Amino acid sequence: MILPYVHSILINSYSDNEVVRTTLQCNYYGTLETTQEFLSLIRDGGRVVNVSSVSGKLYNFSSALQNKFKTAKTHNEITALMESFKSAVAAGREKEEGWPSAAYATSKAGVTSMTRCIAEDLKTKGSKTLVNACCPGYVRVRLYQLKCESCCVC
Repeated sequence: MILPYVHSILINSYSDNEVVRTTLQCNYYGTLETTQEFLSLIRDGGRVVNVSSVSGKLYNFSSALQNKFKTAKTHNEITALMESFKSAVAAGREKEEGWPSAAYATSKAGVTSMTRCIAEDLKTKGSKTLVNACCPGYVRVRLYQLKCESCCVC
């Protein structure tokens, strides 16, 4: 009988849905909300730099998704893509729908694309405020700790 031994087992289940939710909330939604708030405070001609990542390059996405990211005109379209990713993960269909396996990559693709949409929108309104995203490469953080211990990049 196995029941007497169940108390010795720990199942630590941090679901894929929770990883996606927290990653998107921090990286994508946090950046979007901060950008929107600060744009109202920055003088025309000021600068906004959002930190993205090379992990968000679109080559890991299906051609159809790449096209949606590239042709989006508003941050709302990018937000809809982030929500679509969350739904795909919840249904266990992210790979079939053409998403990469990493929530981090998706969130950073969202940051880069959302930044482009906001920059283009401001430009069409005659604003001189520059909004861009940078991808600094590897930074020694816990996410890359094991990789950094054996590489010379960090």
